[in-house]
Amino acid sequence: MNRSIESGVDDVKFLYPVLDNIPVVVLPLLNFARAGIRICLYAPPEVCRVAEVVRDYVAQIGWIRDTCDLITVQEDKSRISFFDSFKRSTAPLIAADADDAIVWTAADLVLAYDVWPWLLERDIHDHDIVVNMIARELIFPPGTNEFLRLEYFDSLLPVGQTRSREVRQPDMLVFTQRGRDGLANLDRIRGRPEAELLGIFLKTSWRGLLSRKAGSVLRAIHYGIKRKQYSLRPGDGISQTHASAFASVFFGVDTLVKGECADPLIVKDADGFEEIFGYYRTLLQGVVEAATTKEEGYRKLEAYYPHAEHLFRLSSRLAPLWSEIPLWRRWPEFICDKTSTYNTRLKMAFKEAGVDDSTMPIPEYFTREGEFIFHPPPRHSSIPGSLAFLAEVYRPRYEQGRRQWLQAR
Repeated sequence: MNRSIESGVDDVKFLYPVLDNIPVVVLPLLNFARAGIRICLYAPPEVCRVAEVVRDYVAQIGWIRDTCDLITVQEDKSRISFFDSFKRSTAPLIAADADDAIVWTAADLVLAYDVWPWLLERDIHDHDIVVNMIARELIFPPGTNEFLRLEYFDSLLPVGQTRSREVRQPDMLVFTQRGRDGLANLDRIRGRPEAELLGIFLKTSWRGLLSRKAGSVLRAIHYGIKRKQYSLRPGDGISQTHASAFASVFFGVDTLVKGECADPLIVKDADGFEEIFGYYRTLLQGVVEAATTKEEGYRKLEAYYPHAEHLFRLSSRLAPLWSEIPLWRRWPEFICDKTSTYNTRLKMAFKEAGVDDSTMPIPEYFTREGEFIFHPPPRHSSIPGSLAFLAEVYRPRYEQGRRQWLQAR
């Protein structure tokens, strides 16, 4: 909702505190730094300043070999595009080793700490881009509790399967240097209305009708037309083979589209106040504040988030920045005023649309003194269900993946 109101990306959201004084961006940085890989963050200057504190810390504890393994590139506001962010954030990594595959991720995937499947992506050896969709049937098998109500926009039929899967594109991609160049076409469709996408795909991919992939391209177009007309029946889906062929034509490089991801947190981005504060902060702060002391609370958080101890240590290191970064210096006033502005705009939009303006606006998550106020989470998110998933499924899966990563290195 925030994005649609502002008609753009709220790039200060990465500084919003998601636990005590710890901002959103810190957790994704820790998630990848634990792998000991080279990282490049493309972000506004204030976000880069936070990353530098994280960089110095993870270098000190030996997660990365040197501070040069966590690079920050300041955002160029005169050149804002999705692909430009790809180029600028990956350029330092490609310069270091042109043969290595790159994992790109959004910097607001707070709890998606199971990064190992992306770092160990086997199919990137045979393709330039791998798009691994999340699959509802793998995340929530029949009979299980859907603690996160997610939207699945497509239906994909995996190779060798007879039943399609409901899928959604994750906020992570794996690609080679050639694959990155092919991603330039993303700017054609990024942020465009759903009704325009089919026409854009047709204009971009018509050459595929003159290639050996013509049959797959035609089937993909047929699927797209039915999707646009809302005439897809339950179970109707595009085959992985046809989807991959169409994507290869669209991007101009060898692309694999598959639906093997069982990670719901890979699409649970911190995209609005109700996600950042109503879901993520409520979950994390709730665990910590249920304990007698802060230190004990962070120890309890370890059952759900493997780097909780380091969050506790980073909290003191980040404290001086709260008097340095302008947004943080006036945090209580800023967040209260912004919430009020959003609610005013929402009420006006509801009124113009003929919707009862008694609809619940965005809650006030902070007092004028900066104290966090707990509110019920968004209706599509269950905190108890999320905690159970993190402790019983996600955390053990993470540990297993980490062992595989250490063996592979």
